[in-house]
Amino acid sequence: MNGVLVVDKPEGVTSFDVLSRVKRMVGAKKAGHTGILDSFAGGVLPVFFEEATKLIPYVQDGSRTYEALVTLGIETDTLDQKGDILAHADVPAVDKIYLEEVLRSFCGETWQVPPKFCAKKIHGKRASDLARKGIEVELNPVKVFIRAIELLDVSLPNLTIRVYCHKGTYIRSLARDIGRRIGTLAMLKSLVRTQCGPFVLSEAASPSTTGLEGSSALQGRVLPIETLARRLFPDVMVTPRGARRFFQGERVAFEDVDLSNLDGVRVEKEGMVSVFERHQRLRLIGVGQAVVPLERNARLWPGLGVLQPSRVIFLS
Repeated sequence: MNGVLVVDKPEGVTSFDVLSRVKRMVGAKKAGHTGILDSFAGGVLPVFFEEATKLIPYVQDGSRTYEALVTLGIETDTLDQKGDILAHADVPAVDKIYLEEVLRSFCGETWQVPPKFCAKKIHGKRASDLARKGIEVELNPVKVFIRAIELLDVSLPNLTIRVYCHKGTYIRSLARDIGRRIGTLAMLKSLVRTQCGPFVLSEAASPSTTGLEGSSALQGRVLPIETLARRLFPDVMVTPRGARRFFQGERVAFEDVDLSNLDGVRVEKEGMVSVFERHQRLRLIGVGQAVVPLERNARLWPGLGVLQPSRVIFLS
């Protein structure tokens, strides 16, 4: 089974537990996900099977959207409601306009100190393991990118926000920093990931599907690898000769690339495309990098290699 299952991970279970359970239920030999979603959090967790695991890096590098409930006036050691309380603080009277200004100040490229309870390694050991042993953990700031933050609701001491960000952003740290900028403390009370790369919560298999309906229902929710590839990148066709070169890791010449399926989509220089072979049947053979704009006239580039393989997919 080559494809991806978008799971709505329930709160209170680890991403690894979900991965193991789903892998077993669909009968996959190989499975992987796009990165850990904290056990206290819920939401979109894409699980990839067999050859589709080769496309995980392209989803990992994509955008994410979270809906978070932030509680002001309290801070815990884990920066969420599961941790031990470290301190309380008064919550200042703030209005929506001021809060929106504070949220905007975190947008763009910024530096963020990760929570000490996280998977980052310090001298080869997880920071969270050291913190649980009472060892003082000091993590260096990391650069993150937050595209936008929406203020959905204000019911002090609680704020509900929607965060549009990239890989590596810690929402627990963001909650802490929002509290400090307001002039108080804060922790993350709840978190739901509503979007991860090309996948959204509305298409995710619910806990009832993953737990009660059995493997056949679960298998019916798996998106084929071809659908995954087309969600990630525009697709191009190659000739059988081009496919042979692609499988060998060689650049495919312009005359072996059929652009008709792009339907006017512009592929910029060094843009990524999903690559299909049209022979006896249409089949996905991988993803590649266009090293010159693909819409140029082929006659101007006779024999030029324009499609560099990035990931080769082997489907029977």
